[in-house]
Parts: sequence; C-alpha cells; structure tokens
Amino acid sequence: MYFTQIEGKDLEENLEYFNVLDVRTKEEFDNGHIKNAIHIPYDEVIKRKDEIPLDKPLVIHCRTNNRSEFAATMLMYEGFSDIIIAPGVELYDYKLEK
Repeated sequence: MYFTQIEGKDLEENLEYFNVLDVRTKEEFDNGHIKNAIHIPYDEVIKRKDEIPLDKPLVIHCRTNNRSEFAATMLMYEGFSDIIIAPGVELYDYKLEK
C-alpha cells in the first residue's frame, strides 16, 4: 500500500496544518515527541481511533516507519483518508519535546 510521504523538514515548518499521530510506545514518546503530537501506540490505534481529530490531514510517524505504515493501513481500512507518512525519529532529526 502506498501513502503520501512528507519530508521531516516540511512537517516541522508546517505543523499547524497537520494533526500528528505518534504511534511509538509510551516510553519512546516520553523520551521526546513532535510538538502537539497525539500519542496512540500502534497496537491501540483501532480501539482509540475516535481520539484522532479529522479537521486536518493526518501525519503518522514512529521510529523507523514500520509501525506508522501499519497504523496508516489499519486506519485506511477503517475509513480514514488524507493520511501522510513522515520519516521516523531515527530517519530525521526532529526538534523533540519532552
């Protein structure tokens, strides 16, 4: 399955135009996350899908892109659209908050 991709730099420069979903573990998220990111671990995405706002395009990221692509696929099958994949935190040097 193919999803639109966004470069890390473009995401950071345009955060206000996206809802960012971080699907890493709680420990990974607590060690640093993108500003205003919504945290839902990938294995909880379907049961917590109602917590995901739909007012902006959804950017999903994790550590290496494996979990983000898995979560994006699950959400697409649940009827979500306008899903974008961002580089994982190991693939781009984001300015992370704690």
